[in-house]
Amino acid sequence: MNIQQVIEIAQAVERTPDDRPEWLQRCRDTDQRFAMYYKFLYQLAKAMQPRWVLETGTRLGLSAVQLAAGAPAATVITIDIDPQSQGRVKGVSEPNKVSNILPITSDSRKVIPLLPPECQKFDLIYLDSDHTYDVVMPEFRLFQPLLRPGGVMVFDDITLNAQMRKFWSEVPGPKAELNDLHRLCGAGFGAYAKPE
Repeated sequence: MNIQQVIEIAQAVERTPDDRPEWLQRCRDTDQRFAMYYKFLYQLAKAMQPRWVLETGTRLGLSAVQLAAGAPAATVITIDIDPQSQGRVKGVSEPNKVSNILPITSDSRKVIPLLPPECQKFDLIYLDSDHTYDVVMPEFRLFQPLLRPGGVMVFDDITLNAQMRKFWSEVPGPKAELNDLHRLCGAGFGAYAKPE
């Protein structure tokens, strides 16, 4: 997928009716008008039909379940340093029969040895852990080589603070700001497509 295709999916999310199941539409932690990125993650996964997806920052499991429901044949690996996040993601996914999420408790920057050995490259990566330069830039440097050519990496909160703005300024192209997907507090959203 190229960055223009990612932009088109983001634009479609803003102007088309929400076709996700009702339970999935309810999987969000704020008003949908200000955080459309949940719908975007679902639609991006649906369009890409990835085999391997990686998310950093499980928290409540709401993003992981969007990605997993959008691409039911994928394995969605979600990482969080908080051991309680595993229970939270299972609390969202299991009642809704979403079984393709693999939660891992780890510092995202130290997770490589814990990944399944059959996972060599990711098709889709979502970075949403600690919103500091000292965490997100090492994540980007660690996972960008594991993103297959044509793969997409998306980032939450790219305009949230000075550290995230510094990080975003250093992400190479091709990239796009998709800030309308996350307008709450001006947090911002971005995407990078690895050239083929």
